[in-house]
Amino acid sequence: MTAAAPGAQAPGAPRPAGAAAGEGLLSMVGTPIGNLRDASPRVVETLAAADVVLCEDTRVTGRLLSCLGVRAPLRRCDENVIRERVPEVLGELERGRRVAFVSDAGMPGVSDPGQRLVDAALDRGLRVEVVPGPSAVTCALVASGLPMDHFFFEGFLPRKAGERDRRLRALSRVPGAVVLYESPHRVAATLEAVARALPERTVALLRELTKVHEECLRAPAAELAREVAERGEVRGECVIVVGGPTERELDSWPRWPGACGPPPRRAAPMPAPLPSPSPAPRARPRPTAPPAPLPPPRRRASTRPSRRGSPPASPRPASRSASRGPSASRAPRSTTAWSPSRGKRAPPARSAPGPRSFSPAAPPAARPLDHPPPRRVLRPRGRARWLLWAAARGTALAILFGGSRQARPVRRRGGGT
Repeated sequence: MTAAAPGAQAPGAPRPAGAAAGEGLLSMVGTPIGNLRDASPRVVETLAAADVVLCEDTRVTGRLLSCLGVRAPLRRCDENVIRERVPEVLGELERGRRVAFVSDAGMPGVSDPGQRLVDAALDRGLRVEVVPGPSAVTCALVASGLPMDHFFFEGFLPRKAGERDRRLRALSRVPGAVVLYESPHRVAATLEAVARALPERTVALLRELTKVHEECLRAPAAELAREVAERGEVRGECVIVVGGPTERELDSWPRWPGACGPPPRRAAPMPAPLPSPSPAPRARPRPTAPPAPLPPPRRRASTRPSRRGSPPASPRPASRSASRGPSASRAPRSTTAWSPSRGKRAPPARSAPGPRSFSPAAPPAARPLDHPPPRRVLRPRGRARWLLWAAARGTALAILFGGSRQARPVRRRGGGT
């Protein structure tokens, strides 16, 4: 028969005092951060009396309970599922059950899930208790040897380089030590970022706290970053403690009452707008003479006779040109005698060229009343005209085939033609 671990509760034993009968209780239990012997008897007693134990990883917590000799049902409740588990846990607490919440190492709720559950339980009016245990923050501050009159716990920095640098520049204004949690795979990159942002600070790196291979490295930021980079692989959970600002940094900060750091940046006041100059008076446009009217377009009258023997067309009346305005019109060309028997018209007589006159006083010439209205006659042009002319003379074949054919006499056998 195996002996029970010290502080373990035997089956059927009465529950410890701390909660009335039928009253639910949520216990936030701090677990060891490395050395399992750091678990207090109260931690063992609380875990043994719990109806259910909520944890981040059931494998890690199962090994812890096995070492402590405690048997309790485990239920996963990490940061990925705690949102859905909150209503269920609150229901169990209202039914009078005892629920214990633990993290893989350290105090739950400090850079670990659990804060959401405590907040919901307090809002519902349920009882919450804290069972203290080891904490990496206080252990690292004491082991670093740096001044800790004022310290700021940051936790894990952002993983992206740009966001991490911006956060470190913001932390440079904190008038005290800064505590950072970091994974061993990213600790070298984080120390390089700290050396760029805070080159004058003293930095301490602590790993494997409370374990056999506990180590503390402390040096200026640039020197410590170079030493860790040369070492290569780093094992174990790491805590970085950045010392407070130096006297030189404090003297460079502007003094302002009511605060321990530099004042926030404020936007510079906008200058008063300049008076707008009065617009210069616009010069009035000078009156200009109206443009001279353009002469009417020259239209050529048709001189072709019609098929029925009608006289040729006369120039168009000047009513259109007169209706367009007071523009002048030229006198029409002189008409010649027309003979219906010949069907042709003699060329008009042309006078010597002289200067054109566009005097608006000259009245337009009227069309003679004895001329009938013009008719348009369609006549062949180009090659069709020449073909008709050749066909009229019996030589159409000669023009089409490019040669002349003459009729040759036919000779007969009798010698005659």
